[in-house]
Amino acid sequence: MAKKATTKKLEISLNVKERVLFPGILPNSGKKIEMILVSDLLKKVEFTPIEVAELGLKDIGGGRVRWDPRKNGEKSIELTKEQVEILKKASEEFDAEGKVTLDLLPIFEKIDGLEI
Repeated sequence: MAKKATTKKLEISLNVKERVLFPGILPNSGKKIEMILVSDLLKKVEFTPIEVAELGLKDIGGGRVRWDPRKNGEKSIELTKEQVEILKKASEEFDAEGKVTLDLLPIFEKIDGLEI
């Protein structure tokens, strides 16, 4: 009997804080295909109007966002192999440039744990 090929599901689970910070680690310029993949990532992590209400998300100015701390807002995001490569490259660049903050560290640890 032939063995079925198993495809590994690539996903990352992000809480509210990580979803708010996530767009800041993505490249804002690149080749067309890369930007299509980045655009898709942004759509996957964005908050729906229902989530905004349920989580009590509020823009408090200065690029800061507040939400109900009793709500986790955890969301699992499916990724393509190419998107994982983009995220890993971003993690490496932030590290090489010394731009990893304590707020970003949990996201980068999750990214570094992804296997393609």
